[in-house]
Parts: sequence; structure tokens; C-alpha cells
Amino acid sequence: MAEFESLESVKRKFEGIRSEHSARMELASRKFEETDKATAQSHKEFVDKSKRLVDRLREMAKAQRENAAKKKPSELAFGIEDDEQGPDEFADQLAAAERARLAAASQTAEGSFLQGAPPAAPSRWGREQQPAPEPVAQAPVRPPLPPPTRRPAQRPASDDDDDFGNASYLT
Repeated sequence: MAEFESLESVKRKFEGIRSEHSARMELASRKFEETDKATAQSHKEFVDKSKRLVDRLREMAKAQRENAAKKKPSELAFGIEDDEQGPDEFADQLAAAERARLAAASQTAEGSFLQGAPPAAPSRWGREQQPAPEPVAQAPVRPPLPPPTRRPAQRPASDDDDDFGNASYLT
């Protein structure tokens, strides 16, 4: 009979383990389903928020473009703005003087030092021939200097009686 009792106790023990294991599995699957639902809801909210944000940014960009089209940018304006600007007399005088200078310069003799050298005639290959540069006189080559000689460093003699260079201040 002892064998039956021990067999019954083993069966009860296994049944307890099986029931505990099935309860834990059910709890884990319930938690997984809840977490899965919460994650799906969170993703849906995130997508909705991002779509609203994109829509809002597009609206703002459109409003800025419309606002920029309505008025000229005035961020870089300096000084007092004149509503009625008359003809700029100074600019007209400057332009007339420049035109007169160019007309006078075109009437001067060709080869003037202000205009530079006359243009070179093109060669048969379509390029302008440049005059050969004048040879530059080279200085005679000198032999290299010998390396400098070095003297050993000498410490000057010190008459200082208060020289505590070797003394330790920690003692």
C-alpha cells in the first residue's frame, strides 16, 4: 500500500505542477495580448499625430508662401524708405561720365599703356601666339655652407649663496 500512496502523491504533485504551469501560460498569453493591443493603439496614435503634424507644417508653408507673395521682403531693408523716389541725378551724371570716358578711350591711339598691348594675331591652329618670354638671367650657383658647429652648453658660474635648488621643500 505504501507504493500506491507514493504513486498517488507523485500524481498529485504532477497535477499541481501542470495546473500551475497552465495558469502561468494563460496569464502570460493574456498579458501578451494586452501589450499587443496597447502597442497597436500607440502606433495608431503616433501615425495620427504625425499626419496632423505634416498637415499643419504644409499649411504653415503655404501660408508663408502666400504671405511672401503678397508683400516684398523687408528684412534686409536699411534706413528710411522713401515712398516717392525721384530720378537719381547722381547716378545719371555718373553714367554720362562713364560713357564719355569710354568714348574717349576708344578714340585714343591703339597700343596705349591703358589699353595694354595690341591683340596677337591668331596662329593657324586657332590659338593666339604669345611672344616668347625673355630669358631671365640666373644667379651663379654657390656651394652650400658647411653645417654650423655646436659648442657644448656651459653653465655660468653662480655666486648665489641662497641657491636651494637641490633642497626639498616637503621635508
